[in-house]
Amino acid sequence: MAPSAVTQSAVWKKAVAAGLIAWLACTGGFGVARDGRSATQPIRRAKPPGTAWDKNVSKTFHEDAFADLEGERPDFAAASRQSATAGPSQSGTAASPAAGAFKWSALVSEETLTDEIKDMKGMLS
Repeated sequence: MAPSAVTQSAVWKKAVAAGLIAWLACTGGFGVARDGRSATQPIRRAKPPGTAWDKNVSKTFHEDAFADLEGERPDFAAASRQSATAGPSQSGTAASPAAGAFKWSALVSEETLTDEIKDMKGMLS
């Protein structure tokens, strides 16, 4: 074959391949939806809840939560800035637990916790 015939054949094959790819890209989405079902099948969804609530539910939630709130809204950003500027406590002792905090040391000894941690070390490695 002559070199021009080989070149024309290669160009023709590339043009046909590009045309097929373009045709598939254009027509591929018409027959099948993204989840694999036919595009003509409707998507079945659950019905939204009704607007009428029973007494148990209506007692649980407030009609307007903002109307039931009392006092001013706390400024948490100012509190965090204040604690950050205060720095660590001046005393050498650790801070006492907050009122109502639970002391685990009353139930579990230090040795028991140490043994449990050592036992878990083998499971992690």
